[in-house]
Amino acid sequence: GILSSTLRPTPRDHVARAIDTLIERSWINRVLSDKGRISARKRRGTPLAEPDGQQTLHHAVIDTDQLPEIDPAWRAHLHQYFQADHMKKIVLHAPWQHRIARLAEAIRQAHARNKSTIVVCGETAKARWLTHVLAPLTGLQIVFIQPPSSPQRWKRHQGSTPTVIVGTRSAVFAQLDSVGLIWVEGEEDSALKEPKEPRYHARDVACLRAKQDRAVVILASEHPSMESQFDPESEVERIQQDMNLQPKIELVDLTKERRGTLLSQDLRSAMREVLECKGKILLFLNRRGYARTLICRDCGWVPRCPTCTVALPYYRKVGSLTCRYCGVAEQLPDDCPLCHATHVSPVGEGTEQVETEAHRLFPHATIVRLDSDTLRHPATARSLWERARSKSCDILIGTQALFTREPLPQHHLVGILQADSGLHVSD
Repeated sequence: GILSSTLRPTPRDHVARAIDTLIERSWINRVLSDKGRISARKRRGTPLAEPDGQQTLHHAVIDTDQLPEIDPAWRAHLHQYFQADHMKKIVLHAPWQHRIARLAEAIRQAHARNKSTIVVCGETAKARWLTHVLAPLTGLQIVFIQPPSSPQRWKRHQGSTPTVIVGTRSAVFAQLDSVGLIWVEGEEDSALKEPKEPRYHARDVACLRAKQDRAVVILASEHPSMESQFDPESEVERIQQDMNLQPKIELVDLTKERRGTLLSQDLRSAMREVLECKGKILLFLNRRGYARTLICRDCGWVPRCPTCTVALPYYRKVGSLTCRYCGVAEQLPDDCPLCHATHVSPVGEGTEQVETEAHRLFPHATIVRLDSDTLRHPATARSLWERARSKSCDILIGTQALFTREPLPQHHLVGILQADSGLHVSD
């Protein structure tokens, strides 16, 4: 603590004004002291927000019949984990239905021992969905947290009563009493990494905090990261699917296809068979827009953003070249500005081009495209997500945005287009 008398504030004292600002934001407290001794105060931490179901676009209701029965072995393991007086680190390798069921059981056991629980996942929409799913499964109040809109939210949900909170990566810093369980859902998700200073990975912070609080930390994923899978300090709990449900994976060599082919012959044939059987198809390409950029076939000129210097993607529907970073938009050139040739054509593929090709090949199919362009406006996004989950959707096309919310309905065919194009992208 600092005695206010030692600051000797003056009308132009920057330190005093900074301290007043910190007090207004509830980051520090001004308290009465007895002979200069400041009463003990617990450090305030991550802001906590009330559960808010109104802010979300839509939450799919989970069918509890989809969740498997909890086997006695998992309950016994949890009992051993919570009985230990030291950190226990578990890597749970299981499908999402098994993870949700085991998460609910772990929360109940932690609550029965008067322990709080922190559930961390990468995306805000997925965290909101988990909040709505876990409440009826556990019979407890599940609190969704996010950066506050007012300083008063910093002081909520701290006390002797055990609390269950769900949030994104910053939730791992929430100052709760008696934390007994930290669950990192989708621990391989790159969204758990903070890209700005101070940089951190929520998965690693969760492990450090569990060590400090002598808590159980569970890293859950259907495809764990290599860091967790091969960590010698972790116990790996694997729950494998029935082998009959394992997908059949087929690699297609596009060098044997005609140049410029977007959907290979094998993929088109498989799509035709699935549609004839009234099945559902998912096509994944992690690049939005119609094409990666334009190129002059004579001199090799490529349009670039004047600010970011990156190649400008081509958006056919709006007829422009738009930078994905700063939003600068330019009109399509009639010819090459360097050599004035007219042989300027698109290069590379995007989800908009996949949608166009799918409409051409399967004109009677119902097609939905989900990416950050189509999901830009909340009303449109709500409608598209509802259509994507409906039985009437035959072909779902999208980018990484497909996996930022609750699990998708079952699809009978998944096509990953240009699967090797993302290998050069850092994690």
